[in-house]
Amino acid sequence: MKISNYILTIFSSILLINCTKKENEGFKIKGKIEGNFEKYIYLKYNDNIDSTLVEDNEFSFVGENENPVEATFYPSSPNSKKMMGVVSFMLENNKIFISLKNDQSDYRGELTDFLKLDSISGSKSQELSVAFNSKMKSTFHNEKEESIKKNSFMKTC
Repeated sequence: MKISNYILTIFSSILLINCTKKENEGFKIKGKIEGNFEKYIYLKYNDNIDSTLVEDNEFSFVGENENPVEATFYPSSPNSKKMMGVVSFMLENNKIFISLKNDQSDYRGELTDFLKLDSISGSKSQELSVAFNSKMKSTFHNEKEESIKKNSFMKTC
């Protein structure tokens, strides 16, 4: 019951954010990458794939989306079969600032890029998603603890 209330709250909040927008101005992503990364970075959302060249460890994307959606940054083409670490976040029509870290590791004899999210601002949907996931983790942890306590109590009786 608690879980369905949390889900309803998060989706209602996202819908409310959408309704309060004056007009669809699109999204503008400004980002930076810490680490060795002087090549193209890819952004995938819905059925769209966009790319931009990372120069001086900075990149930007501009676009438009009807509703907040989950988007993903890829260090190589999303269609590649190459192993890679990706970063997902909630994309919405707003100015978004994102900071990523690129770690390169040897994976089966090949140097592989693994992107990690350092920080993000400007996406209210992302903030709601993080809060929701935190609450879900806490709820499941508490329910697990309660279940363990009940099972321990039942065994002692």
